[in-house]
Amino acid sequence: MEMKEVTKKDDWDSFLLTLGATFPQSWDWGEVLLSEGKKVRRLALVEGEEILAMAQIMEARLPLGLKYGFCPNGPVLKRGLAKDIRVRIYELLQNWARNAGYIFLRIEPELVPGAVTMKKVRDVNPSTTLVLELIGSQEKYLENLDKKTRYEINQANKRGVSVVVGKNLGIFWSLLKEVSRHDDFLTHPQIHYEKILASASSRQLVAYHGNEPVASAIFWQWGDMLVYLFAAASRRHGHLSASYLIQEKIISLARAEGLRYYDFFGIAPRVITVGTDYDYNRVHRYAGFTKFKLGFGGKIVERPGTHDLVACPWRYRLYNFQRWLRSLI
Repeated sequence: MEMKEVTKKDDWDSFLLTLGATFPQSWDWGEVLLSEGKKVRRLALVEGEEILAMAQIMEARLPLGLKYGFCPNGPVLKRGLAKDIRVRIYELLQNWARNAGYIFLRIEPELVPGAVTMKKVRDVNPSTTLVLELIGSQEKYLENLDKKTRYEINQANKRGVSVVVGKNLGIFWSLLKEVSRHDDFLTHPQIHYEKILASASSRQLVAYHGNEPVASAIFWQWGDMLVYLFAAASRRHGHLSASYLIQEKIISLARAEGLRYYDFFGIAPRVITVGTDYDYNRVHRYAGFTKFKLGFGGKIVERPGTHDLVACPWRYRLYNFQRWLRSLI
């Protein structure tokens, strides 16, 4: 087995799409990261002429000159591989990371092979999400919606909220800063949203009340799936229920365009499931919007989450010691 760099978009995406890989491994998402000045590598693990796995890896810098690689929602392995082959793939990635000077490779695999030592860390991308299959008509879908969700959509319409398709970074950023000040959370740098909106794979919806923008959301299309990435809604106009109407409109648009899935991209992980109820972690950082998303229906999809594949044990211990010291300050 050997590792090769992939330089053609079609070669990269065609393999990933056949396996149902998620958008953070897509070529266009890598282009967004590159446009932000990040270093990105696209690696294929090959046996003869057969591609067994792919990994899009972003380099991240740490204090004291340390660095690591991050493979979001990856690596992506071919289905049905024997356990020893899967283990070999992770060993090759571990060796590659070591040779690249990384102290670890942060990965988010579909399955964690038991024979490879990995350390579970705080999730970067959501380990649990909600995926809606866009079958049937929009009318039938709305009829079967959660009662509260349907009510809020109707209220938004009655209160004169309108939703427009169109990219406008200024509107989104203004709303996001308002929300971040109110809820006291950190956003990505503005350039991150700018580069996403510059991609043909992205979309934006803006909700207006009269001429005033009151909510907005950014989405990403990958294959036959549309993904809900970011949203912001004015707290001063929360009574308008604009965020509910944005979701109804984007689901309707995706359905009309023949897309098959809509991914809400992140809900709080389960605590326990009783019957048909989904009982989630109420203190998780996604808890605040989980009930909102669940109201639109869909299938809950779970992954193992984020893990570190350690390439240099002693430096990894130093890295964790630094983090522990900072936590005391």
